[in-house]
Amino acid sequence: MRIRLFELTLWSGVGLLILGNALPCRAQPGPDDGGAVLRNPFDDPTPRNGARPQAGASSVVDANGSAGYEQFLAQLSIDPRYLMNRDIQPTPELGPWMICVHSYVTKDAPEFARQMASELRSTYKLPAYVFTYGLEERRKEYERVKDLLAKQREYFKGKEMPYLYSPRTKDGPAVPVLSNDVPLEYAKTLLKDAKQIQLQCAVVIGGYESQDAAHRAAAAIHKLPQPDPNKVKLDVRFYGEKQDPTDINLKFKSGAAEYVNPFKKAFVCRNPSIKQDSNNQSSDALDINVLRRLNADESYSLLNCRKPITLAIKQFQTYTTVASRDDAPGILEKLGLKTRAGEGIDQAAHDAHVLADLLRKNKKLDAYVLHTKYSSVVTVGGYDSLEDPSLRATQNMLAGHLREWSSMMFFAEPRPMRVPQ
Repeated sequence: MRIRLFELTLWSGVGLLILGNALPCRAQPGPDDGGAVLRNPFDDPTPRNGARPQAGASSVVDANGSAGYEQFLAQLSIDPRYLMNRDIQPTPELGPWMICVHSYVTKDAPEFARQMASELRSTYKLPAYVFTYGLEERRKEYERVKDLLAKQREYFKGKEMPYLYSPRTKDGPAVPVLSNDVPLEYAKTLLKDAKQIQLQCAVVIGGYESQDAAHRAAAAIHKLPQPDPNKVKLDVRFYGEKQDPTDINLKFKSGAAEYVNPFKKAFVCRNPSIKQDSNNQSSDALDINVLRRLNADESYSLLNCRKPITLAIKQFQTYTTVASRDDAPGILEKLGLKTRAGEGIDQAAHDAHVLADLLRKNKKLDAYVLHTKYSSVVTVGGYDSLEDPSLRATQNMLAGHLREWSSMMFFAEPRPMRVPQ
């Protein structure tokens, strides 16, 4: 009985084999000329003799070309408009102290600054000059990018080794770009630091041999009548009532907008053409004993910083606050700054302390305050030296934070400053 069952099973298998050969086959074909290979179920299911997709096959092979790169490198240069004021830029011979009347940061800043300087010279008979902050820093950054690209392109030149670049977007990595040269899209990403260096054209008056002389001159400038807005570009203060018209001319007629007299907010500053030696005490260095007395009640005093270098971001001048209408507080009042006159509070000291407190609590920054005779300075961080790697990193980080409060008129770039000791 067992023998018959075995024979039946054997003949059934033979029959199914014959039937399978006779019917059209829908199963996967057998092994090719290379022999059979067991497949891993987690491998790519594409047949071995099929066309396997290549990495970046859907990307564009970008040869860039010399013309495209030359055009890109030509853009790594300072806008020639920022050089138009070289004939009226301040020089060290004018004296160590000057008065800053106004500054412009728009794309038309060079033209606006020159108009203001010309008006101050012709109508007010003041020795006005224009200094562009950030110009040298941006030029150095452009040269750094050019040098880096030149080294990378030279490395890939003559090598049969394509450059694979996968730019990231807000949705994640984009389609990789396979190039026989450094891709232009990658080159553009190197300009991130350069774009954060803001160019600012400042209109200054001077110079003066001492700080006291500059402050006496500033007191007289504060009383000058407002320049003609038809001749120069002035800031406009809006009061933002709901019923105010949207047309700018109607806003002026209704009193919802008014020009800001730049003379009212002029402040004393150092001659920007004189390079300050951060490693040595200047001839007019502040008396440490006076500083200790002025900062005795300051909880965020810079004198408590244990590092020799810090980054200055904002300076409050004691006598330069422009009062706003009591019924229309601006952004500074909303932040707790700009106390009204007559309250018996040192204006600059109060505002500097409030700003440092905001930076510590809202931005988690290590902010300090230094009160001096004529101003109060707000700084961030402490560093071992000017070559401290964290100093550069903090400068780049602060640039993004400070743009959020552009109306606060921070320095164009955080400035290294020696901590008084």
